Amino acid sequence: MTKNNAKPKILIIYTGGTIGMIEDPVSKVLKPFDFSHLIDNVPKIKKLDFEIGNLQFDPPIDSSNMNPSHWSMIAKEVEANYDDYDGFVVLHGTDTMAYTASALSFMLENLDKPVIITGSQLPIGEVRTDGEENLLTALQIAAARNSRSDAMVTEVAILFENHLLRGNRSSKVSADNFNAFMSNNAAVIANGSWMVGDFLEDGGKWSNGFDGATVRGDVLPGNVALANNDGYQYWIPASVSAEEQEVAKAFILFVLQQDNIEAYMLAEGGVAPKLTVSEEYTATASENKLLYEYVNAVNKDTIIVPNAGDIMTSSIGNTEFGNLLPLLISGELTPEAFCAQLSVLAQETALD
Repeated sequence: MTKNNAKPKILIIYTGGTIGMIEDPVSKVLKPFDFSHLIDNVPKIKKLDFEIGNLQFDPPIDSSNMNPSHWSMIAKEVEANYDDYDGFVVLHGTDTMAYTASALSFMLENLDKPVIITGSQLPIGEVRTDGEENLLTALQIAAARNSRSDAMVTEVAILFENHLLRGNRSSKVSADNFNAFMSNNAAVIANGSWMVGDFLEDGGKWSNGFDGATVRGDVLPGNVALANNDGYQYWIPASVSAEEQEVAKAFILFVLQQDNIEAYMLAEGGVAPKLTVSEEYTATASENKLLYEYVNAVNKDTIIVPNAGDIMTSSIGNTEFGNLLPLLISGELTPEAFCAQLSVLAQETALD
């Protein structure tokens, strides 16, 4: 492990996938290259001045065949080498990368070092490959430290094209574009061509020190906004007594008072398009630049789309599956993270 000004030590774990393939000069067939000769294939790595180790799955795993036993193999390699390296870069095929990232994020608990998963759409031996940049950037992020020599990333993350994404909040969105992954319901850890430069400067644009300075408040493209029904959807069961119904109605009337709605909007960052707000609300909202931008982005022509989820019976809701299902419906969990966490919970709760 790196001490003071020693070279960062990074372990590359090649599981398989396009990124580790090169074309045989004779047969023209793609084959995995030997990572012990990594610098021969990616000479720019010399400029990083890192101490790099490597492990290879033999045989490499096509990512479409990746399964929980392979997740366990990756996790065990990280565990076995944890004290000897400052960070880990896992090279992986793109088809199931988000599933592996989600699973590892639940399996590798209490990380204080980065586990960066990356791959490519084109083989690393191709002239215009995205694999070289993805690998170099992943290595730099795995080695990045702040002024206290602590790792800048202490979690499982996917690095692809210009995005560093939280592992269990990522999904593959394209089989063709270099920008193949995104997080639909979570902020990216880092984003943009300036990623590595800002990362190494110990700036404030990261997950643990995010200041929101570059974020803008706006509605969705096409002047569309989502209606949040969670704050004010109440049901009064027909089975309750008349007295209980009156109490419930009184409570609903109370929370629907204008000052309570305005307080809710300020707390949650929302807006009620048909409500004529008070001067106090406008003044308070203007103190938050992001909220004020969003409030003023909604107009009379904005299309409000309800965001509704299913209602579950208690027999389903009181299970581990039921606890996770609302997170899937709301989008907080990606399908990949949902499947991975269910697999982990199933293994933890399995009967002997």
